[in-house]
Amino acid sequence: MTHLIDGLRRLLVFVASLALAAMAIHIGADVASKYLFNAPLYGTIEIVKYYYMVAVTVLPLAAVAAAGEHVIVEVFTQRLTPLWRRLMDGMAAVLTLIYLAVLGWACLQGAMGAYRRGEYQDLYLFDLPTWPMRWVFFFGVLGMALVVGLQIARLLGGRARDRDAESA
Repeated sequence: MTHLIDGLRRLLVFVASLALAAMAIHIGADVASKYLFNAPLYGTIEIVKYYYMVAVTVLPLAAVAAAGEHVIVEVFTQRLTPLWRRLMDGMAAVLTLIYLAVLGWACLQGAMGAYRRGEYQDLYLFDLPTWPMRWVFFFGVLGMALVVGLQIARLLGGRARDRDAESA
């Protein structure tokens, strides 16, 4: 199961990296076209907004959670014993998983509704379908939820990373 989640995390980061590269190329081409030919690429802002930015921001969340690189405020817990710190980390992980479950459910409902409606953004010259990115957002949240769930399982199994050992 761990290998499956790790593979999913790597896939999400890879897709986010592709989106970041595509966004850089697209914006670069738009700027070059604007200044060299006085003809910017139509719809660049909308494509960046509705496609690239969604993938770049939400897909790496699983990797951030897996690496433990999300924001941790230690002001109140830095003087606690390792056991109490582990308990606080566990409670935070459970609350995070509950939040991700609610967010994931809402994303799933939104993605299914957007798909059924054929949601799009009218760009005057063409219609940009936006419903696919609702699914991308859902899979980003799902990936993070799977990683946090695995971290909770490890914590319950006593195999969690100890921040005290890492900082020493």
